[in-house]
Amino acid sequence: MAILASLVRPLSVGGGGILGKKIYEENGGFERSRRFCLPSLRRIIGQHDPLEMSQKTFNTLAGVVFVVVAVLHLSRLLFQWEAVIGGWAVPTWVSALALVLSGYFALSAFKLRK
Repeated sequence: MAILASLVRPLSVGGGGILGKKIYEENGGFERSRRFCLPSLRRIIGQHDPLEMSQKTFNTLAGVVFVVVAVLHLSRLLFQWEAVIGGWAVPTWVSALALVLSGYFALSAFKLRK
């Protein structure tokens, strides 16, 4: 119980600070009316914010997206698919340029992974 008590600290109004520390110490380290969190335990087990993405994951995801775009442009060139945007027939050289650019971006993203 003493180990768990050392890991648990109350959430305080104003982000902790002097007031939070004072309330915590006055009540012997516990205050039953407040919710408790385990920030020390999170650091011990290595838990991170679920919405946080590492740079390696981001670069991998960006690389995959650009590979998909490059494959679609290559497919358009190989199968002679027509692309019409607002009545304008998009020339195939636009897909050729987009294939080169998206391929370059994919390679760059995969190179930047650490």
